[in-house]
This record gives sequence, structure tokens and C-alpha cells, in this order.
Amino acid sequence: DCVLHKGTEGSVYNIGTEKERTVAQVAADIAKHFGLPQNKIVSVKDRAFNDQRYFIGSNKLAELGWTERTPWEEGLKKTIQWYLDNGVEGYWYGDLDNALQPHPVAAMARVTDAPTGM
Repeated sequence: DCVLHKGTEGSVYNIGTEKERTVAQVAADIAKHFGLPQNKIVSVKDRAFNDQRYFIGSNKLAELGWTERTPWEEGLKKTIQWYLDNGVEGYWYGDLDNALQPHPVAAMARVTDAPTGM
């Protein structure tokens, strides 16, 4: 509603939080949601270029009057439920086995020149 009525067409607005969490904390919360023990979480070796943090600032939204209203736990529960309701087939496409690897590599596709004279 905030972006629809006060935003600028073509602008990008990130929805974030000031309450940062580590990837390990997010994984622990997801495991807890499904009643899984913490020892089911498997860590993989960090990438050489791994970011120290993933922070999405919502300053532009705040300038429009937006404020965070959904607590983390509620938002996570709703997000998980969306994926359960919509299933993987309706959202993800392609090679999931490759995407779930700790260091995925995009499959190389052959690119050809566009036909000339068109």
C-alpha cells in the first residue's frame, strides 16, 4: 500500500529488518519450526568469496512511512506455509540438485549469434 500510493514508478524497494540474523540462526529457526533437532543442520565450507553478512536495508520504504509490523517468527511461519501450500513445482524450475550444492555452477549453454539480415 505504501509503495502503491507514495512510491516512484520503476524504483526498487527492499523489505528488510533492523534485527539481523545469521544464516545459522535462520536454519535453527526453520529446524525448530519442523520439530527437527539442531544436529540435522549441516554446515558446508564457506566459499572463498563468501559475504560476511546479508543485510537488506529498507530505508527507502521507511522514507515513505513504512514500518516493520510482522515479527520474525510470524513472517517465517507464513513463508514456510506459502512454500508448503504452493509446492516446489509451482515456484522452482530447473536442476534443483545442482542448486542445492554448496558451490553451484550454472550449466553452460551454447550461445549462437543471432541471424543477420533480419
